[in-house]
Amino acid sequence: MTHSRPTVAVSALVQGVAGGLGWSSMAAALAQSQHSPLESAVVWASGPLGIALASLAGGRAVDRFGARTVGALGLLVGAVACAARADASSVLALAAWMLVFGAQIGFVAPAIIRAMVDAVPASRLSSANRSLLPLFGLGTLASFFLVGAESGLVMLVIAAAMVALSGLWFLSTDAHVPRSTPSVSPSELKSLLQNRGVRRVATMQFLVFGSYLAVVPLLGRILGTGAVITWLSAAIVGNVVSARLSEGFGLRRPFVLIGAGLAAVGGAALAAGSGAFGLIVFGFGGGLVASVVISLPLELSYVGSPRLGAALGVVLMFGQLGGVLLPLTGAVALQHSGPAAFFGAFAIAHLLILFPALRLAETGPRARVHPARVDFDGAAA
Repeated sequence: MTHSRPTVAVSALVQGVAGGLGWSSMAAALAQSQHSPLESAVVWASGPLGIALASLAGGRAVDRFGARTVGALGLLVGAVACAARADASSVLALAAWMLVFGAQIGFVAPAIIRAMVDAVPASRLSSANRSLLPLFGLGTLASFFLVGAESGLVMLVIAAAMVALSGLWFLSTDAHVPRSTPSVSPSELKSLLQNRGVRRVATMQFLVFGSYLAVVPLLGRILGTGAVITWLSAAIVGNVVSARLSEGFGLRRPFVLIGAGLAAVGGAALAAGSGAFGLIVFGFGGGLVASVVISLPLELSYVGSPRLGAALGVVLMFGQLGGVLLPLTGAVALQHSGPAAFFGAFAIAHLLILFPALRLAETGPRARVHPARVDFDGAAA
């Protein structure tokens, strides 16, 4: 546990720079491009598709080779993809490099969680993981300020920063490699895929992050960059409030239910033509939900399990499929039916979050079974 502070600090930088800036700089560039909404959605959705395709392999690689090596190599691949986007202009080229960029996230994301498991006490792990989400939001917010006419130069600078982060990651994370642990077998993966708890958490991630990823590149086209900044700022505030209050009350599910309800109201208000009110409520509600949902996999499994990387890979794979399908759905709705249909679709998506949330057992510290000893079915481990 001696590496706790540097590991969390570098993980925060990775989330802000590689995740927020590196990924979302593409959304900011697309918002100012001449590509149609559907073309922009195809490029943008290629990132989550890469994550979904790579996440199972990424989770297993982290379990097999350790977080230090997998995370450092993943960041280097991401730097190459980010630099290549600076010189790409066609939809095909941009989509291909976004696919590569997403694939490296499929390896880096489980590496971040595994590194934190190795460095942070189990009692603080979930809250430490939630603390990273606002950094991703701030990186996304910064991308809309920085990316303009010189978007190619910005992407080259981000790529250089990712190379530096790769070195920092290698130096700050634990060198532990679980060599004695065999790779997860196909039957174990099958059992994870069939597990009801895993499916419920993955469904919530599908809807929460799919909606977020659909709105990021297209909101600016509808209401302008100022609307994106307002929405993102409200989401970051929601992240912070949810993280603090859910820890203070020791409960998770109420914040999912309240946040999903607020986001649905905000989406409906935007569909009806509301301006700032709809943006703030939509962003704040989504931020409340996301802060809890991002850490649920850690509270639904025994965090010391050597199979944690594979379990996270399963949830990440299905969660990111939402980042593929919902942006495409939103773009079609926007292009053929207008903004009201676009916002209405994501109001409905947040209402749908209520169904798996209501069927999922409470996992906070006030749950009858301690979250660090609960398996994915909600039974004591």
